[in-house]
Amino acid sequence: MRDQTTVELTNTGWLDNGSTPSQPCLRLHITLTSDDLAERFQPGDGSTYRPSDLDLYFRDRSSSRAAVEDGILTISDRLTGDLLLEAVVSASVIERFVSAVRQYAARTGNDRKYTVELQCEGTIATSFEKRIFIVYNAENELLRERSVVPGHIEL
Repeated sequence: MRDQTTVELTNTGWLDNGSTPSQPCLRLHITLTSDDLAERFQPGDGSTYRPSDLDLYFRDRSSSRAAVEDGILTISDRLTGDLLLEAVVSASVIERFVSAVRQYAARTGNDRKYTVELQCEGTIATSFEKRIFIVYNAENELLRERSVVPGHIEL
């Protein structure tokens, strides 16, 4: 079910050049058609998922606790756990993303928010904000120190 999807980080250049921070974004370039993507993001009752209905997480594919070369980025239905989209992503991209979200929050007071954009057929099909991004190792253990979890949220 892993789609041919590439992941791009946007709004993270300020990490390197010291400019004013902007909200980090995970942009997923998906090979699905717009109609197929829209269908995938409908829970079956004819509605469309709200951002609060979705979970984003990354799972290392290595059994060690050290950073790995790549893993699986997943968007799932928060209630049912149904996988809506998966992509193979470099762990270094995820580490930079988590660092950007944390630094953005620290420098702006914007409680660790980030944007997700799903792009297909050359245009952004949908965009939404999230506040939680969970990183797991291959044994399904939460790696909180490598995740994005606002301080007031208990997992």
